[in-house]
Amino acid sequence: MNPPRTTSHGNDANEPLLPLSGHQRAIVATLLLNGPSSRTDLVHNLNLSAGSLTRLTRPLIDAGILQEQSTNPTQASIGRPSVPLTLNADRHRFIGIKLTATDSHAALTTTHAEIEHTINTPLSVTDATTVLDLMADQILTLAAHTPHPILGVGVTLGGHVAHYSVVTRADYHGWENLDVAHELQARTGFTIVVDNDIVAHTEYSSWFGQGRGAERFALFTLGAGIGFGVVVHGHAVSTPEAGFSLLSHHRLLTEELLTRVPDPEYVRGSCGHLACARTLFTSGEISRRASLLLGRDVSAPEVLTLAKAGAPLARQLINVSGYALGQFLADVANMVLPERIILGGEMCEIADVARDALNDGLRHFRDSRTTPPALFLDNPDISSWARSAATLAIHNLFIGRGALPVGGDNSRCATPDNPTNPR
Repeated sequence: MNPPRTTSHGNDANEPLLPLSGHQRAIVATLLLNGPSSRTDLVHNLNLSAGSLTRLTRPLIDAGILQEQSTNPTQASIGRPSVPLTLNADRHRFIGIKLTATDSHAALTTTHAEIEHTINTPLSVTDATTVLDLMADQILTLAAHTPHPILGVGVTLGGHVAHYSVVTRADYHGWENLDVAHELQARTGFTIVVDNDIVAHTEYSSWFGQGRGAERFALFTLGAGIGFGVVVHGHAVSTPEAGFSLLSHHRLLTEELLTRVPDPEYVRGSCGHLACARTLFTSGEISRRASLLLGRDVSAPEVLTLAKAGAPLARQLINVSGYALGQFLADVANMVLPERIILGGEMCEIADVARDALNDGLRHFRDSRTTPPALFLDNPDISSWARSAATLAIHNLFIGRGALPVGGDNSRCATPDNPTNPR
């Protein structure tokens, strides 16, 4: 086990104070999401007085969180020029780890979740001690790659997480009631926050991804499982039930779907259900059903490749999934009323390969008077999921999630370059 680090990467006096006040968090969030802003605009948009804004932002500037943006000295102006405030995105760094059933994907990012370095490590075993040690090594290795302070680490995985710390259940790893945040903090000395991967990816999509700028959107991820997230009024909806994969067995068996299959058994899943979301959209089930049809083992990516090439059996299977996906999206659009729907995960390509069938499903189950929501395909690269894990840490620091700094001292940010915090 690695002991907590106390080596310094920066000037301790410039580390941000915690906890930030509600108004300070609002200022940081506004600049993080919208870019540089004049003090006049901040006063107006956040309903603050000029004096209050100065009082609130001065500690943030001193801490290196905010900075005054340099202006063009040749630009003509009348009176005292207004110097915009901006987030100092180059001052600090964050680390995100996306844990899958087979790999641990770690990334070092800026405050805007832009990746600077990555480490991808296969998991030879999934026992908790081995995986925790591996993640701790990734964190410490990435921290050594930068001279900048690491202000937080986010860890995401498929499973249910309580209190942004305890993995109550992770079926892919066989974990129950494992306090991942506590264990990693003890190994590394960094502030750790843990959450379900879909919850974090929804938040990342809202801040930095395909959902940026949308007041309402729905996110679906199709891969080993089914993920679903919703943003309303710019805020990701999160409840204690997040992480239970509640839509996996959503039934999609309709008369219209049955007209597209040779036999109802064609859409029966290994779970025993006819035409549930898991059966029609997940990689394992598509691989299993295609292997039965083709009489040989075939992976889900190969099924998509065959369907694109026009292979009849693969094409029919993916078209059925595409039509059902259109119905699935129509159900959600009818209830959630999103401006956008974002599809992610390794199987989101179903929407591209079977676009005509998907559009048929959408049209059939939506009122003809409605405007279809804009459909976006997310980047299936695993690096975007590591970015979403880093976004979890960014959100924890600047917006707040209730995670305590290492050592229990709420007066300063607990980072390895702040040795004044007790470990």
